[in-house]
Formats: sequence, C-alpha cells, structure tokens
Amino acid sequence: MDLIENKLKTFYSILRTKVDFVNEVKKEYNRTLASDFNSLDFWYVGENKVSEILSFLLNPNASHGQEDVFLKLFLEKFDINFFYSNISEVAVEVEKRTMNNRRLDIFLSSKNSGDIIGIENKIYLNTKDQFDQINDYIDYLSKLTTDNQFTFIYLSPKDKIVSGQSYDEKKIINLGLEKNILFINYEEHIISLIHQFAVNAENERVRAFILDFERKLKSLYMGNNTINDTEVIKNFILENSSNLDLSFQIMNNMKVVKADLREKFNKQMTEIGNELDIMFDLNHRRFYLDKLSDNTIGYSFEGGGILYGIVRKSDSKDERRFPQIESMFNEGRMWSYWWPIHFWLFQNIENNSQFWFAINDGSAKKTIKEFIVQLMQTDFVIEDTNLI
Repeated sequence: MDLIENKLKTFYSILRTKVDFVNEVKKEYNRTLASDFNSLDFWYVGENKVSEILSFLLNPNASHGQEDVFLKLFLEKFDINFFYSNISEVAVEVEKRTMNNRRLDIFLSSKNSGDIIGIENKIYLNTKDQFDQINDYIDYLSKLTTDNQFTFIYLSPKDKIVSGQSYDEKKIINLGLEKNILFINYEEHIISLIHQFAVNAENERVRAFILDFERKLKSLYMGNNTINDTEVIKNFILENSSNLDLSFQIMNNMKVVKADLREKFNKQMTEIGNELDIMFDLNHRRFYLDKLSDNTIGYSFEGGGILYGIVRKSDSKDERRFPQIESMFNEGRMWSYWWPIHFWLFQNIENNSQFWFAINDGSAKKTIKEFIVQLMQTDFVIEDTNLI
C-alpha cells in the first residue's frame, strides 16, 4: 500500500511541476497566444447547437464558402453512397419532421439521385433513446426512397449504449438494411473528422471557427481544456512504461471515485433538508416549500451537467412567474416551461473536475443551500400568466 502511495505522490508531484512550468510560460505570452480563448464559450453548445454546426459544415451551399469540401470528407470517411452532380442538388435540413411527428436532427438529400442521409445526434451519455425512435427513423427514410437509397447514422458518445427498445437489430437484419445503418461516435470518428475539415478549409476565419468547434468537442468528450496542458500530460504519461501503467490504474479507478462522490453529494442534499427542516425527496431530487404552491426546488443531471432551481410539480395552463425572485437572481438565470427559474451548477461534469471538487469541499452543497435559504427568507407572490 505504501509503495503505490509513494508512486502516486511522486507521479503527481513531477506532473504538477511540468504543468505549472508550461502554464507560467503561457501566462508570459498569453497576450499574443490567447490559448484559452474559444469563440464558442459565449454560447451554450448543447445538442441542438452541435447539430446546427454539423449541418452547416456539411451543407455545400452554406456561407462557409468551402462548397462540398467538408461533405466529401464526410462521405469518404464513412464510405457513404450519396451521389450528386452539382452542389445545387444537395439540401441539408435540421430538425426534419417525420411522419410519426418525430424530429430527425440532420437530414441530407440529393434532388436528382434520390440519395438521403439521416443523422440522429446524441451528444450526452445520459440522453435516453425514445421508444421505437431509431426504428421509426429507419422506416421513415426507407419509405422516402425507391430502392433503399438511404443511410441512417446514429451519432453519440463512445460509451453510450443504444436502447433495444429504440432499435430492433433483428428486424433490420431481416429486412436486409444493416448496411444502411451506421453507429459512430464523437471520440473515435467525429473529432478527427472535424480536424480534417479545419486542415482543408481555405478561409482563415472558417478554419478558426472549426478549430474552436474541435476544441469544444474535445473538452466535452476528452476533458481537454488547454492544448498546452494536454501535450505535457500526454508526453509525461508516454515517457516510460511505469507512468503509463500508473495512468491506467488511475483511470480505472475514476468510476469508483465518482460513484463515491455522487453518494457524498446525495448525503449533502439530505443534510440540507435536515438542517433547514424542510421535506426532501432524494429519489426525485426535490425540496418542498409550502410557499411555492405547486412548484418545488430541485436539481437535475441533464445536458451533460447539473442544474438547480424552481421546478413545476405538474403540467398546467398557467406559466408561473416569480418577479421578486427573478430580480434577486439575474446573473446566469435561465427560464423554461418546467424550470421557470434555474441555473447551471456545473456543465460537462464527466470531464470537468470542478464539479467533483465542489462536492468534496462542500461548495456545491453551499450553493444550493444558499439558494433555498434566500427563498425561505423572501416574501414573494406567484403570478399566473394564462398560456391559452
């Protein structure tokens, strides 16, 4: 036990020294390098936005001006049959409505050949596949063509498991459509493809945008925050077999570490309920205050992160508004039908160490508790706005 502890201490000490040195150099030249700047950091890059960017790049008629350079690289990488003689024949749509009133994230069609491509984009591990969703998409695409001239692509994180309730593999094999279906992921396929897009872009502004998009995806799926840190850490791990072996031991134990920290977070939320003497439902992640009427205070793991705020108990015809509370919380406040007031606690938590730090040092608990205390101590009126 002492041996492995000493190895870990030495490993982290040397690595920390190397990373700190590079960061000091980066600070010295930051005005000219701006290595931490990313133009996409000003927007929330969720599932819809990623689909919009991908469809923009694949559209040969889009304003990027590169015509079909990106589309050709895409078709070549995945060996997709999609014929067109002129880029004017190609149409690209986002959120294509299907016969079953579903929305296919990206839809490409060739007017003269009749070839089509449908892409279902899932950017988060915890996004659930809807019942018969993939089956319906495949059925829809097959009916649009006369000779099954379609390709359906399911794009997701590498470790996402496709639901058997959404995709009937046996049925697809019986129909002879297995060659029409592609399952690809961001880590092994899309990130490297996006880099090729950047390499082949002839316009500097377009290239800079694509590189920012690549870095955003790397941050989402690989935890790469800065290029300099990544290179230093990678080179140090590959320096010798001992470093590589120790790195794998650390990686293989991260799931256990995260599971322990999630359990600690659950206990912290239960503590909040006890300390404030309010009802807390751990299964639904809800705190109950009588003064909120048919609303509760809750938190939710979704969109690759964790958010918290005021959430409805049930559907209704009224849109609840909280003007006094809205005036209290301006910075970072968001609105949705089910979450009239909510905030990101942390985003991209699987690759962002800050969330796990915040659990360990209690600051995540403190943030949510302070929000609840402010609501408990504030007199406010719930205003109803009729939606009909």
